[in-house]
This record gives sequence, structure tokens and C-alpha cells, in this order.
Amino acid sequence: MNKNGDAVDKDSGNELGDMLIYSFLEEVLNAPKILSKVEIRGKQSKSDSIHLLRYVDSKQIKYQLIFGTSSIHDSIYAALDEVFEMLLQIKSGNKDERDTVDIALCNNTFDKSTTELLKTILIPQKGKPKIPMAFGIFVGYSVGVINNNNDEFFTEVQKKMKRDIEEVVPYISRKAHDMGLEAHSYYLYFLPMNHAEQDKKAIMEELMN
Repeated sequence: MNKNGDAVDKDSGNELGDMLIYSFLEEVLNAPKILSKVEIRGKQSKSDSIHLLRYVDSKQIKYQLIFGTSSIHDSIYAALDEVFEMLLQIKSGNKDERDTVDIALCNNTFDKSTTELLKTILIPQKGKPKIPMAFGIFVGYSVGVINNNNDEFFTEVQKKMKRDIEEVVPYISRKAHDMGLEAHSYYLYFLPMNHAEQDKKAIMEELMN
């Protein structure tokens, strides 16, 4: 990230979102990374990372190509507005996003056996449906809980976070519908922070330096 990171993100703390959406999709959803933002920098992709999810549906093995994006704001609504604007760009540039994956497959990004496996999965073939596009979203926001008692603090954060997410679910559904993005699978991950705008910078300064 020090070598390839975008100058716009430098010292902004935005790289934290890039790292966390990658981490959640790969480690929690178990969708291995194909490319990450620092690897696709300079190309046409707008995604923070691109992942491949393998799952079983009606005893059939199926796949989704997941395009990840992230935002960290004090306001959970501002963060969601930002990620949906980015999702719209990703969807509008669907061909560019998939071209980025194809280029990676042709540029020896992976070892030979992995490349051949990915080609059989990802490259369209006659009579075989194209792998659907899905979205992975990471949102970091200020949870707004103050309590000096550690145990009580974490209990209050869990309760507040549950209320926050339940409150924004209709907002997410409405945004997806209004932007023509409802016909996709979504994988959403939320992280409560004390002071999101400040914390993301402090965390990245500690990590990068």
C-alpha cells in the first residue's frame, strides 16, 4: 500500500476500508480474493477488491463474482450514500470490471493451475450462464456510545449497533431499488467506531508507519 496506494487516499485513512472489506469477504464470507485495490490501481476498475464466492444451491455448485467497496464516516447514512454511489459506478462499468479480471487471468497473476481453474469458472462459454455480479460492502461509522465502564460500554455498543442496522435496512433496500441495483446479492459488514473519521486516520498511521 505504501508503494502502490492512491495519492488521494494517502493520509486520509480510507485505506482502512479497503483492507477491511477484503478481510471480511475473504475470511468471513470465505470468498477468496482475485484482485485488491492496490493491485488494480491505474486500471479501469472502481472496486476496492474483487472476490470469487463458491456455494452450493439445490445440490449444484454455483459462483458469484463479488465486487467490494467501503466507506468510513461518522454518519452511517453518509457512509451508505458513498458506497451506493460507488456501486452504481461499478455496475455501470460492468464490462470494465470484468475486463480487469480477464486481464489478470492473462497476465500470469496466479500460478498456472489456479489460472486454468479460474478461466474455466470465469470466462464465458457457449451454453454456460455468465457468473452473476454481487456486491460486498463495508461500513465503518461512529456509534455514539460513551461509558467509562468497559463491560457496560460493549453491551451498550452491541445494542446500539443492532438498532442502527435495523434502522438502515429499509434505507438500503430503498437505495438499491431507486438506483436500479436491487437485482444483486449483497454482503454487508458494519464496524462501530468511537470517532470514525479520526480513528481511521489514526489506525492507518499506526499500521503504515
